[in-house]
Amino acid sequence: MSSSARRSPNGGCDYTLRIRPVFRSLAVGTVALVVLSACSDDPDPNAPTSKPVLDVTAEQCLQVDAGLAAEVSKLPVIDCTKPHTHEIFATVKDTVSKIYPGFDALELFAERECFRAFDGFVGISPFDSDLFISWIVPSLDGWNDEDDRSVLCVLGPKSGEQLNFSVKDKKI
Repeated sequence: MSSSARRSPNGGCDYTLRIRPVFRSLAVGTVALVVLSACSDDPDPNAPTSKPVLDVTAEQCLQVDAGLAAEVSKLPVIDCTKPHTHEIFATVKDTVSKIYPGFDALELFAERECFRAFDGFVGISPFDSDLFISWIVPSLDGWNDEDDRSVLCVLGPKSGEQLNFSVKDKKI
């Protein structure tokens, strides 16, 4: 699917440590505990999970940053009660086009259908809202290889701040 959204990079466990010799034994023991807990196999509950685009549905939230490519197969999904940048508010399927209609035609379809779906999800007109509307459309490969005809309608705060709740029926 093609998108102008962005994805969070995966954090590693590389640390540089400088310790004064006088406090070396105490500091090393403390740092070892921190490093062991930070690098455990337990996933960070506040980190997004990489989820295939075809499995993402309305009422799921995304934590997006500058690392997301223009064409993606997975999206950074996160619980809507955690800080997030975007929310999927509708999934709209193109049932008219049998062959890939082209990016421009899909953009027009997405714009029309996402603006139509916004009020029903948020409870206010998109023109009166503090939220922006965007969309994720299938690429040519997605359309042909995976029989993907769905557009994901996406919203986020115009302020650029993060949300920690779903905006469904919030009238913001």
